[in-house]
Amino acid sequence: MNYPAEVGKEISFVLHNYKSIDNLIEKRREEILGTLNDGKDSWMKSKTQIYGHTIEDIIIRIDEDDRISRLLAWKKLLDDFFFNLYISDDYVLSSFCKLKYLQNKNDEQIHIALDLSSEEIKYLDVKIKSFIYDKAKRLYLYDETEVNKSASK
Repeated sequence: MNYPAEVGKEISFVLHNYKSIDNLIEKRREEILGTLNDGKDSWMKSKTQIYGHTIEDIIIRIDEDDRISRLLAWKKLLDDFFFNLYISDDYVLSSFCKLKYLQNKNDEQIHIALDLSSEEIKYLDVKIKSFIYDKAKRLYLYDETEVNKSASK
């Protein structure tokens, strides 16, 4: 299965940063919390803005934040992916994922550790990203019509 380049970049990002997703979520929450204004006019401003600066508004903003929701969906998808990979009998695929995405080893280090050619490494990388892309579409992380439009440009 093929996927658009921009999709491949996002999948690569979340795979390589899997262990940091919780930190990315927390950083985004802190950005939103940083908008909290403790000034005396905070309550008045909250009456005239869609999102004010009350604690309730900040909590709603965190709950409705698209970046946080997307990162949480990626976290769940990758938790399931790595768990299923861990319990699988596919030593090469699980070792490849561990080295490439969890330990961020380069292709040469993977070649030495697993005795894989560069073509095999590329094949496994595309295979994994295609599998994850398929799962991501099922979780509505990608709208296939939008992805197809951007891929045809």
